[in-house]
Amino acid sequence: MLNKPSEILNEATGFLSFEDGDVIMTGTPKGVGPINSGDMFIGKIFEKIKLLVEGYWVVK
Repeated sequence: MLNKPSEILNEATGFLSFEDGDVIMTGTPKGVGPINSGDMFIGKIFEKIKLLVEGYWVVK
């Protein structure tokens, strides 16, 4: 990572507000290609094998 998590949080709190349970995702994994209209993304957060939260979004 180019920036440490604490640096990212310090920067983001300058223009965003956060609440308990918010998730910040950063970076782009190697090999990620272009994002196209209609592409769907699914995010899941687990604690061990228990699914805590799931969400999805579609690129407009």
